[in-house]
Parts: sequence; structure tokens; C-alpha cells
Amino acid sequence: MKKILVTNDDGIDAPGILRLVETLAPLAEVYVAAPMTQQSGKSQGITFRTDVDIEEREVPGAKTAWAVGGTPTDCVKIGICKMKEEGIEPDCIFSGINMGYNTGLAVYYSGTVAAAREGALNGIPSAALSVGSHEASRFDYMLGRLPDILDLTEKTPEGFFINVNAPNIPGDEIKGMKIVPAAPFGYGLLFSFVRSDNGKYEMDGELTYTGDSPVYDMDWNREGYMTVTPVPTSINDDEALKALKEAAGGSAE
Repeated sequence: MKKILVTNDDGIDAPGILRLVETLAPLAEVYVAAPMTQQSGKSQGITFRTDVDIEEREVPGAKTAWAVGGTPTDCVKIGICKMKEEGIEPDCIFSGINMGYNTGLAVYYSGTVAAAREGALNGIPSAALSVGSHEASRFDYMLGRLPDILDLTEKTPEGFFINVNAPNIPGDEIKGMKIVPAAPFGYGLLFSFVRSDNGKYEMDGELTYTGDSPVYDMDWNREGYMTVTPVPTSINDDEALKALKEAAGGSAE
């Protein structure tokens, strides 16, 4: 039986992860390592030179579950370590189900996506799963497609993981699944700090662009589709490297 490590950034008690674990349980041996508290927007952050608390918890459907006093990336690292202590290697890592879209530029900020990236960086097929509302309750379509998502996760080329997003609408209203590119830089939500009435600053965002026809992940989500996007883990680009060498004109070795 496959062994799947599940994490998230909303916390170990969040509805999305509980539904995900419950649905995965008949398909695989499920292990959970998830944050004790809300960790949204922590990206690839790690807890460094500070102790991390780990508590064993009961999560319905999970063989073993650990609540971690750290970031989503910490959770993946700790989950892999704890499974290895039991002589187990995870076959796959699922991060989610996040409450709120992680489309476009959100892949840079999201703790949900970062956890899947951490899995891929460790050579483990990984997927980030999100439903488009901070009050998300419509998980049924995504949960019903978990066998397909698992299959795509395992077939994703090395050096990539998949980012899956679905609208927060009834499953019978979702039109299907599309494999599409992520919205590029400059498309989607522009985040900034704004001053609140108490004089402090808080994060806010505004929609900067919407296209006339569906192209990217967030376009297709608005059209009523679940989207799957491959996300690379590489920090190098051969074309950019070549262009920069040519621009240097021999002035750099």
C-alpha cells in the first residue's frame, strides 16, 4: 500500500486537511505532519536555531500524526524524518487542502505550495491542493478526483511538482479538470501593506488584471474548472545563463 505524508499551512485541525486524510485513508497508509497553528504565507521558511515542538496527535484516518510547532517546510522535513525513524519512506506528499486559491504569484508566498516544493526537492512526488475561498467548504470535487491527482503526481517529471486549484462551488457544477500554466508575474493579486485605523499596517491585495479569455490557472478557475499546473523546483535557467554570458562579453569568467 502506498505511504502518503500529508501536511498543510492552515494547521492540523483545519477542515481541509481532515477531509483530505479521511478520503485518502482507503487509498493509502496516511501519515500527517502539520503545523500546530496557522502558517499561511510562510513560503519556504524554516525554523532555524530555535527548538521545534512536536506532539503526537489523533487524526481520523491517519496511521500516525504529528503536530509541529513550525512552518509547513519544517513539517515536511520532520515528517520525512519521523517516517524514516519507523523505517518508512513516503511515496508521495500532499499539502492541503488549503482554504483559498494558490494560483499565479501565490506560488511564491504560499506555505501550502512550499510544502509540496519541499517534498519535490527531496525527490518525492508532491502536490499542493487548494480550494478557492478562505471559508472553503466545497471539497467534494477535488476529493473525488484524488485517484487522478495521485496518478498525475506520480507521473510528474523529476524537478517539478503539481499545484491543484478548484473553485469553492458544488462538485456537480465544476466542469472538469484542466492542465494549464500558472498566471505569470504581474497577473493576479498585487499585495501591499496598508495602514489600518489603529495606526498599524496589515497586508491587503487587489486584482491587477483579468484576461478576456481563459489562459492561466486563475482564468480557468473562474470558468468553473479545477486546474493542475506543473511547478519547477530548479533555480537555474539555461537560456538566461546563456544570455547573461553573452551580455558580459568576456568580462566575466
